[in-house]
Amino acid sequence: MLLAGMTQHLLVASVLVVLAGGCRETPAAERASAETRARSAPSPVRLDDPRIDAVYARADELPRLRSLIVFHRDTLRRERYFHGARAEQPANI
Repeated sequence: MLLAGMTQHLLVASVLVVLAGGCRETPAAERASAETRARSAPSPVRLDDPRIDAVYARADELPRLRSLIVFHRDTLRRERYFHGARAEQPANI
């Protein structure tokens, strides 16, 4: 009786291993997944002056904002201080 129960468990375990090994996405699903990853790659960031101007115009409307510094690719693009703040003045970041 014990041997029959063990045999049955081994048979079920073997079937599960075979089924699990066969579970994978179809080639079409794999291609679609790769295409989705390629499409969702971030586009390169371009900073142009009109866009930066718009950001600084909105920043000027924020009463608690003291400074806004824009760095892009390790280069300082623009720096501006608001509401009486100065570059020499310490700030809590």
